[in-house]
Amino acid sequence: MAAAREDKPKVGLLMGDPSGIGPELAAKVLADAHADDAVQLVVIGDERILQRHLNVLGLRLDLQVCERLSDFDFGQSGIPFLRAPVTAIDLDALPIGTANEIGGRYTMEALSLALDLAADQEIDAVAYAPMNKKAMNLAGWKYRDGIDFCTSHLSHEGTFSELNVLEGLWVARVTSHVPMKDVWKFLTTERIHAIIRLLHGSLAANGVQNPKIAVAGYNPHCGEGGLCGTEEVDAIIPAIERANQDGMKTEGPISADIVYVEARDKGFDGIVTMYHDQCQIANKLLEFERGIAIHGGSPVPTVTTGHGTAYDIVGQGKANPIPLKRAITVAGNIARNSGMYAARG
Repeated sequence: MAAAREDKPKVGLLMGDPSGIGPELAAKVLADAHADDAVQLVVIGDERILQRHLNVLGLRLDLQVCERLSDFDFGQSGIPFLRAPVTAIDLDALPIGTANEIGGRYTMEALSLALDLAADQEIDAVAYAPMNKKAMNLAGWKYRDGIDFCTSHLSHEGTFSELNVLEGLWVARVTSHVPMKDVWKFLTTERIHAIIRLLHGSLAANGVQNPKIAVAGYNPHCGEGGLCGTEEVDAIIPAIERANQDGMKTEGPISADIVYVEARDKGFDGIVTMYHDQCQIANKLLEFERGIAIHGGSPVPTVTTGHGTAYDIVGQGKANPIPLKRAITVAGNIARNSGMYAARG
């Protein structure tokens, strides 16, 4: 990768779960001579983990390893690698291809450090390779997912939602990693309206003028006027009406089984869905090879891949680096436009 300039946004790159494909993805991204030259990457973690995967892939990189950001010479060759003060890992004892406490602890300590650096404005954004929620919990971090941890760690009390970014379409969800039996409890007018507002502000701050947002229903056929569930009547329609009164171009509820078709045919810029699989099945069908997830509403720009740790292909050289490359690019774009975060609900 080319030597960096000081005016580029500094993006902290994390290798994610060391027992998964994250380190392989990072190795491939860093070795790509055509990787995004619009950001200054600073890899954060244990360089031995990266080196192990470089060796497996037959790759060589020139690393500039330091223990403080102030020690880097960003004008020189060599990829900046910040040696994170995380719990030392015995690489021979690290299980590969399975969720475990060792990998979970490393992942969360490195992520905590990166978030603190971003909060202190020492770096401008964070992009991380996939983490594993089971490993996170095994290591003692009892959170539902990455965005839940990140916003808690940063003491953020405002509205937040994972935003999945497809080509020309942003998707937010009112609930994420919530058991299906509990989803309905979160479908309040206030919560739905806040997510519409968050998505609208994020799109507007990223250059979409007068964004047009579709809101999915919750029940089959949007509840059929209350005959098949009342969430649309009780909460979703009032939230849409309030959003339109606030000047946001919002339509719905649209039946979940056709909302992506409507978005394609009518040129919607974003979709608000009610729960995880209502959007993720379509997202991964459409763009599994490129999908990324933004921590919408987070106090600092944070982006990750839309896929998981893929334990079943670790060490086989099959991992696709495109989503992580895209996450880095988008993290840099967001860092240049802090309005996305100022616009949160």
